[in-house]
Amino acid sequence: MSQPKRVVYDCHSHTYLCGHAEMILPHVYHAVANAQQMRGFAFCCHNPFLKDDVTWEYRMPFKDFKQFLKLYKTEKQYAAEKFPELDLTLHMEVDYHPEDPSKTKQFVDLCGDFDCLLGSLHYYYELGEVRPQQRVAFISNYVDTWKQAVQTGWFNIMSHYDFFKARFGMEWYLENMSEYEDDLLDGLTFLAETNKQRVLDGLEPISLECNTGGIQYGPDNYLPTASILEQAIARRIPICMSSDCHQSYEVGRQFDTALLDLQKMGLTELSYYKQKKMQTYSVQDAIDSFKFVETKEIIDEFKQKNPKNWRVQYM
Repeated sequence: MSQPKRVVYDCHSHTYLCGHAEMILPHVYHAVANAQQMRGFAFCCHNPFLKDDVTWEYRMPFKDFKQFLKLYKTEKQYAAEKFPELDLTLHMEVDYHPEDPSKTKQFVDLCGDFDCLLGSLHYYYELGEVRPQQRVAFISNYVDTWKQAVQTGWFNIMSHYDFFKARFGMEWYLENMSEYEDDLLDGLTFLAETNKQRVLDGLEPISLECNTGGIQYGPDNYLPTASILEQAIARRIPICMSSDCHQSYEVGRQFDTALLDLQKMGLTELSYYKQKKMQTYSVQDAIDSFKFVETKEIIDEFKQKNPKNWRVQYM
């Protein structure tokens, strides 16, 4: 019996260059993606800023950007030889800097040849200082800033929409959602309306990420949470799949569950980007083709077969 056609793309990953991901060569990640019968995998990381003056602890220094591009070319060639059915796409998770958007634009302008840019709001410093009684107001301002990021048109995918819950805590987030849900839904409506205008203007629509890394922060599988994803689907916002993996064992995490959940929510197709042009594939084809495997076994086997070719040996 022939294998179902590969269709699944993981649109969000990270390399060791960001300083807080696993210190191994990216092709270990790619070996996992290939074993899971993925069609595509994003070669991606946190963007640097030109002057290294924005949350530098969480991203590669700008001097390493050339190394990132060189590493992509090396990994692209390696994947073509070892994993010929896996398509490596060139992505970057780019932080929108609300105090000075020109800092973000300076980097975006360097990425004309990229397949996809993911827009993010992290607020690494601020989130730790928001008191519980200030959180609802913070979320309202967060959504306003998120809409500003959408409106720039710089990003193909908006990533982990409700990232703030990683700092506020899942228990607070879920218990208090009724106080700020309207704000989150307003952001979705804004994205849906923006997409309608973009299509009329001959531009590609912007996707919302189903980030399967939510489970690492508590009892909520996805970012954004399932009820927000369902509302995004109802508004016909394109959805893409992302593991946001910083460790090799996180590649494709929960994709098997997420695909079934998204289908139950009414989603029929998923998106990804090539040269910033949106592509789609069937959710049912994704369910049929994605292969859940124990990543530890794949990683251990790869390391045994490639004992000198999985560690980072240059920095």
